[in-house]
Amino acid sequence: MSASPVCPMCSSKKTYLFLQDHLPGNWLKNLYRCESCLGGFVSPVPDLQILKKLYDESYFAKGARTGIGYDHYAPPDAFFAYLFTHLNRRVRSGVILEIGCATGEFLVKLKDAGYEVFGIEISEWATQQAKSKGIEVICGAFEDVYQFVHPESFDAILMIDVLEHTRDPIFFVSIAKTLLKPGGLIMIHTPNYLGTPLRFRKEIILTEGREHCFYFTPQAVKSVVKSAGLKRIQIITRPPGPPYGSLVRKDISFFQKVGKLMSWLYKRYVLTQINPFRWHSMLILCRKER
Repeated sequence: MSASPVCPMCSSKKTYLFLQDHLPGNWLKNLYRCESCLGGFVSPVPDLQILKKLYDESYFAKGARTGIGYDHYAPPDAFFAYLFTHLNRRVRSGVILEIGCATGEFLVKLKDAGYEVFGIEISEWATQQAKSKGIEVICGAFEDVYQFVHPESFDAILMIDVLEHTRDPIFFVSIAKTLLKPGGLIMIHTPNYLGTPLRFRKEIILTEGREHCFYFTPQAVKSVVKSAGLKRIQIITRPPGPPYGSLVRKDISFFQKVGKLMSWLYKRYVLTQINPFRWHSMLILCRKER
């Protein structure tokens, strides 16, 4: 039996085969887990052409049937508001690049807020959708097209639910750093596989985000951005939002509504203080040195 591969996130040799999955394009996905950073990674990584074929129109419209992609790609406004708040606190104005901008919804909001925006997107279909909204987008895998962008051009670079799809996250973040102005911000959003309800459960990995190549934990993603040479790293996990839907339902009693609200307040303001990395998604904020 061959030895397990070294973890590409933290360089630990303490890894083991966690599961195998058969995906489109004759991709036999071998997912390993690291006992040091607790993250997961695919080895060998699939050819870039296999990944490109996944991100056609069906990825944004039919994915829920296979666990690959989205049933209907329409991120909620509350999610964009959350991202905008953290970005705007740190970068009030300037030029923003979103890598993996999909159909351009967030860049439209940033443009309306006064930022100058650009995107890079691997999907030809999504690129056309973004361009139809007036967003300037380069179509292609970031690893292929980054050399067409002038170095140190951006005040902030966004990777929203992108890093887990890449073949080499340290290289990916490293080359993004070359496009960032000194002192610029990189903002990454990715699932947290130590958080509720993910917790590295096989049934989740086989039914949601099956195309991912990396499964990050706070320890793993911190190793990646540090290895890429970024500083002042802050990791935030996002608790569930207020139970607005339950509060307006007529089939739920007043006392049930109060219970749901109290439960959310407990999670938001007590559990998050006790264990700030317990939730299922992470926002990573880091700076390039001046």
